This record gives sequence, structure tokens and C-alpha cells, in this order.
Amino acid sequence: MKLLSMARALDLPPRGIISFYGAGGKTSLMDALGGELLSLGFRVVVTTTTKMFEPRGMKGVITGSFDAALQGLAELLPVERRVYLARGLLPGSKLQGVPPGWVERLFLTLSDRGACDYFLVEADGAAGMPVKGYAAYEPVLPEASGVIIPVLGADALGLKLATGKVHRPQKLKDLLGLDPGSILSEESIIAVLEQMVRLGEKQAPFARIAAVINKADLMPEAKTVLKLAGLMKQAAKKPSCLLFTVARQENPVRFVFSLAAEEGERKGLTLVSCIVLAAGGSSRMGVDKLSLPLKQSTVLGETLRHVAEAGFKEIILVAQPGYAPPAGLPVLPGRVDKIVENSRWRTGLSSSLKAGLAAVSPLSQGALFMLADQPFIPGKVLDALIASYNLHLNQVTYPVWRGREGNPVLFDRRTWPLLMALEGDRGGRSILDRVPAAEILGVETACPGILQDIDTPADYKKLARRDYQA
Repeated sequence: MKLLSMARALDLPPRGIISFYGAGGKTSLMDALGGELLSLGFRVVVTTTTKMFEPRGMKGVITGSFDAALQGLAELLPVERRVYLARGLLPGSKLQGVPPGWVERLFLTLSDRGACDYFLVEADGAAGMPVKGYAAYEPVLPEASGVIIPVLGADALGLKLATGKVHRPQKLKDLLGLDPGSILSEESIIAVLEQMVRLGEKQAPFARIAAVINKADLMPEAKTVLKLAGLMKQAAKKPSCLLFTVARQENPVRFVFSLAAEEGERKGLTLVSCIVLAAGGSSRMGVDKLSLPLKQSTVLGETLRHVAEAGFKEIILVAQPGYAPPAGLPVLPGRVDKIVENSRWRTGLSSSLKAGLAAVSPLSQGALFMLADQPFIPGKVLDALIASYNLHLNQVTYPVWRGREGNPVLFDRRTWPLLMALEGDRGGRSILDRVPAAEILGVETACPGILQDIDTPADYKKLARRDYQA
């Protein structure tokens, strides 16, 4: 599964009803998600409870009979694997939707037979506009939806209500208390999303809500993304997460913010994973350097102790298969959430980068790569990198000591496809020439440890006597 895919960021259940409502790209998002699920081997039914355009290049079942719909889907899904369902044809190449009760009964029956994994449901219309006001009968969500996805277009930001680009502008005007000449601000966008969350909770009370602002490529400044995410986090009614997407791109999810209550105590809006790279062969040392004694622990133990002091979403240790520390040495102090075995470690550093990235949380926006043989970088230095990243959302953030660039480096998810394409003994810095200069930020520290790693016996002898502090 691709790291920046819709399916991964939404953290979907193994099967279920996924319903979309709102404006600004529902159909494109459904198509993107359906394609991802199809490529993963799942069987998908695309349908609507109102009306939608007939999906291109897709076969379907059109019938006003529930029994005929069940039979038609059961026959077509094993062959096509992604099909559409409608109750009738409408003028303008549109399909008439099916009742919400059909969706629930069909999904339960087909999934119990092992014939279908997901129903993707378009639950309202917006006439191609980026934002809409809601009629009393909207949306039309199946009550059994497992995930519901309210959608807005980023191009709604800055629109005037009277421009003709708002669906049902009077309804939106009444909701926001604005006059027709008013411009939709960030606060207005969040107020619309709040209403959509309330509507979703009412109709599908057991669903997880993942909100999406689509066409994120129209938001060139990260500060706008951060402002919207901050306002959504403070809202009285909020989804479990907020995604910023470009539905028609190969890697559609640009930003993801977890808004769940259990994440409320962390510093900053984003979640950052730490990937500790510990799968090297210690060829220049001649022995396993990470297990060498250091202070009251080991080289790796000290590195992990500092990492555990910082505010990471999770800590992932990438090691050789079957790695075990020498008896009696406390090599894994603190918190290590995942241990990933890299069976391809001999092929070079890039294999460990990719193994670690593949294990990060779907809700992580950033990943910091910590070299396991750099045990002299305190947690407060790592927190300084996280704080700078949360303030600016640069694609690359690294520490600096007296004008010299060091490690570790924090990479935003927008760079992850470049990292996943690396081969051989190439590290993350090798992609910097492909990242815009304005998206790379060095953070000044008082810690020389960012420049020091332990590679040789001489390094160990010299550095083990020192105690770098930021």
C-alpha cells in the first residue's frame, strides 16, 4: 500500500461502508479510493443514495429490484471486482440512487458471502461546486456506514457567497450569518465542516468521521493548512482526523492531522514518528558497536533514551533480523513501539529508510530518521526540531551547530515518495536537490553531538569519554 494513499491515511476497517458527502471533489476522491482498493485486491461496489454521474470504464447493475441488484452484483463482482449500482438512468448520463437500506442489506449479504469488501457511497450532490449549503433532506447517509467523509474544496476559501460558485448559497448564508458579499474565511470553512460533522453524527452515529479538504494544491502556503487544522482542532464538533488531498495525483494525501482526544496532550498539530536506524553491520568497528557499553547502558540504549524523552508519536527501531543485545545490557530503555526487521540491510542504508517508513502510523505527517550510533543528542534537541517543523511544516528540517549541518533529519510526508525510490547505500540527504530550497530549514542548536557518530574504535574511545549537552 502506498504511503500517501487515501486507503492508508483513512486507516480503513478490513471491510465496510464508506460514505462521502459535501462538495469539492467527492467523485474524484471516491474514484481514487476505489482504484487503490482495487489494486490491493479488494472488491468494491460504487453507488449513490441520491444521484451521480455514471462512472467511466466501469460495468454496473441498474435495477429497481433489490433481489435483482443482489443477484447482479453477486454475478458481476467476481469478474470485474469494481462495479457500480444504481436504481435507474437519469438524463445527462446520471444514475438514480438506491435507498440507504439497500446499501446496508446488500453489503451485509455480499460481505457475508465473501463476495464484496467495500461499498463506496456518494451521499449528496453539489453541482460541481467547492462548497455547499445543506437542504433539510441532506445528506442521505446509510446508518451502517463505518467511515463517513465530509468533503470541501480548498478553492472555497476566499470565495464570495454571491459568485455563483456556491451550491445553495442561501442555506450557507443562513448557517454562517453572512451577507451575500462576504468572503469565505478559514473560520467559515471550519464552521461548514462543523455542520457536516453534526449532520454525519446524526445519520450515521457509529461511524468514524474523517474530514477532507480536497484540491490542496491550491493552498501553496503551509500556514493556511496549519490555521485550518488548528481551528478544526479547537472546534466543538470535530472529526477524528483532517486530511488535505489532491485527489487526482498519484500520491493524493499531502497533509494529515489527527484530532482524536487521545492525541490532545501532544505539542503541536502534527504527529511525528521517529525511525531509529540500527541495522548496520558495524564493519569499521569490527564488533557490534551499538552494544558497546556507554554510561550506564549501551550506545543504542543511550540513543533510545534520548529519543524517548522527546515528543514523538511513536518510536520505530529498524534492526537486523533476529537482533538481540548481549546478555545483561539494557539496550532497549524507554519506549520502543515497533521493531522492524530489515532483511535487506546488506543492500545499504536506503533499505532501512524504506523499512522504517513503511511502518509509520497512517496519521504521521513527519518522520525523523535517528542514527543509532549518535547517542549524544538530548531529547530537547529533537523537540526543537519537532517544534520548528510544527511551526513551518517544511519538507525537510535538520539541526545546525556553529554553521555545520548535522543529523537527525526530519522529513515531511510530501518527501516520502522520493525516499521510497532510493536504492543502495543512499541516505535521506541525497534527495535534497529535488526539494525546493524554500522547503528546507536548518535549526540552530548548541549541541555538537549532531555531528558525532561512532564508526571506529578510535571514535568510541574518544567520544565515550564525552557528554554532549545542548
